[in-house]
Amino acid sequence: MEDIDFEALETALRRRALQLAARLLEQQFNRDHSDYQGSSLPCACGRRARYVERRWKSFHSVVGELKLERAYYYCWECEQGFCPRDRAMGMDATSHDWHRRGHGQLPGR
Repeated sequence: MEDIDFEALETALRRRALQLAARLLEQQFNRDHSDYQGSSLPCACGRRARYVERRWKSFHSVVGELKLERAYYYCWECEQGFCPRDRAMGMDATSHDWHRRGHGQLPGR
């Protein structure tokens, strides 16, 4: 037992546990498509934004880097797009730090 570097072992185990947690969160997020809310949604400009496709976004959480697939809507009148899930999680279009916002929720909650 004297040859074991417990600090290195703990660090490696912690890193691996966080990687596993990140993959599990990613799977939960990406299985849930409840952010698709129909073929169109009201846009901030007062017109209708149309559903375009699902889009990927990478962001940081307390467990590490996550890739989230979200429904994307685009308004042809004001030429602005948005993802309802970003809003629900408290992130804006440029945010990549979910855990720092402090009020995000898991999908389906």
